[in-house]
Order: sequence, then C-alpha cells, then structure tokens
Amino acid sequence: YNLGIAYTDSSYSFGFFAQKSLSVFAAQYYQKVQPGLQVAAIATFDKKKEGKKVNIAFGGSKVIDSESSFKAKVDTDFKVGLAYAQKLRAGVSATLGAEITAANLNNADVKLGLD
Repeated sequence: YNLGIAYTDSSYSFGFFAQKSLSVFAAQYYQKVQPGLQVAAIATFDKKKEGKKVNIAFGGSKVIDSESSFKAKVDTDFKVGLAYAQKLRAGVSATLGAEITAANLNNADVKLGLD
C-alpha cells in the first residue's frame, strides 16, 4: 500500500509519499521558474535498502526555442542524465539522451540512446 499528500499551485508543487508498504519515503518539489524553464528535486529514503538508504536528485528542463529543448539531472549516486530533443517536422522529432555514472567513468557503465 502507498500513502501520499501533495500540494499544487500554478507554478509549483510539492509532496510527501510513502510507498512499498511504507518502506520507501519520498519528498519532491517542482517549480516552473519562468516560461520554458522548470526545475525539480526529489529525496528518497528506503529503509529496507542495504548500504546507502538516501538518494537525492535534482533536475531541470529548458525549452530552447519552439522546436528544441534540453533536460538534465544529477543525483547523489553520481548519475548524470542529459537529453536534447529536436522537432524535425510536424509529427517527427528526435531525442538524444545519455546517462553517465560519473563515479565510474573508466568502466563500461555509460548509456547512450537515440529515440
């Protein structure tokens, strides 16, 4: 079972959630800073997880123009995610994304994707 409470306004929202039979807790915040610019953060605590039980992630998105946008995120596991989306024509767009674990740059733990 899950439990949550949230508040939403025209430019921001925040919430607190308990998930997975009340073993994972999360707090999140989202804000539209200005038209085309959004930021968010989430903190999670997993009481059943071995080792590091807390993870915090920050992210944002920026609309560059009417046909392109950029997104980025970073978390406390040193994972960095980046994405660029470009509208090619009506109904057709391309997205290039990457997730890199900065702590393991010399390993093969790099993911790239094209959609």
